[in-house]
Amino acid sequence: NGAISVPQDKIITIDLNGFAIDRDLSEKQTPTRNGMVIFMGKGSALTVTDSNPQNVHKGRISDGVWYKDNSGSIEIKGGVITGGYNLTDGGAVYMEENTSLVMNGGTIAGNLANDGGAVQIEGGSSKLQMSEKTFISYNKATGEIYGGGGICTDGTTVTIAGGNVTHNT
Repeated sequence: NGAISVPQDKIITIDLNGFAIDRDLSEKQTPTRNGMVIFMGKGSALTVTDSNPQNVHKGRISDGVWYKDNSGSIEIKGGVITGGYNLTDGGAVYMEENTSLVMNGGTIAGNLANDGGAVQIEGGSSKLQMSEKTFISYNKATGEIYGGGGICTDGTTVTIAGGNVTHNT
């Protein structure tokens, strides 16, 4: 029930294939210090793809956050990274220094953290690259200093080429 960990200096590709990676943490539970869905160690690289973008996940919106719920009316198509509730930074993905996250499809939705509700990126040498059909939506940061409901960076390069970062608080 812990976070997926990309070890230091490793290169990994995940194909969501229309499925959800769901940590299943929520505001109704006590946040944990390591409540992120994916942790990326220094020097690691992760590519997220989605080869089945038509699969539908139903959910509901509560206080600006999307929650997976089969009876809900808000639909997200394709693979989803969801259910992170981190006491500190990075609800869905926490990236240490010198890391690279490439998203070629899929959605990061329904995650909460102090800073970086969806993605927290540390270190100026780290990179986040999003392509079309990639969404970071309905995530929430509760911190009063940095925030970043969708993405919170520390001088990091972020390239968005057709992706969407919307409805984050």
